[in-house]
Amino acid sequence: MPKARWLEEALRRFGVNAHIARLIAMTPSVQPSWLLAVATILALAAVAASSLGPIPFLVVAPLVPVVGVAIAFGHPIDPVHEIGVASPTGGFRLVLIRASAVLMASIAISVLPGLFLREFRWMVVWLLPALVCTLLVLVISTFTHLSTAAVVVSLLWVAGVTATELAASTPVASFVGPAQLIFAGAVLGLLALLLWRRTSFERIAGR
Repeated sequence: MPKARWLEEALRRFGVNAHIARLIAMTPSVQPSWLLAVATILALAAVAASSLGPIPFLVVAPLVPVVGVAIAFGHPIDPVHEIGVASPTGGFRLVLIRASAVLMASIAISVLPGLFLREFRWMVVWLLPALVCTLLVLVISTFTHLSTAAVVVSLLWVAGVTATELAASTPVASFVGPAQLIFAGAVLGLLALLLWRRTSFERIAGR
């Protein structure tokens, strides 16, 4: 079995159950190789933002956990797929645990590239959109495959930001002011949908 002992041990030191710590540590999208690739992409987007404005970074950052969640449950690359499916933490709980781990890792790895941005607010205004996109992927995945859900959400996100920015009279309108209230409301609505569709996650975790 692939080793991620350092992360597993760190989680256990913070009081995380040993079984859950193993499932999190073995999640493909919290492995160093994945995080390094993500950091590189975000750094490039942040550098581009220095001359093009914050939009490149703000568009890319929320999509990181979307892709991460999609590969977190990929059977061929998941070293503990069978263990997770057969465990008491399977289904809805397993999906939430690993999706939360991916989201937190994505946020943490975005801090350093975000330092390239000129204003601190651009480091935080993408957090609610990232949560919305992640939750939306999980909701859609109760109807179709996770990879399909990730593609749909990514396309909707890019199209939505593009349309809003073209129509708005002020720059970065997709992320400031009323947009943040809309994202907050969307989070609450999507959480309610997740709870309503929770029985469907047995199929997702079992893939």
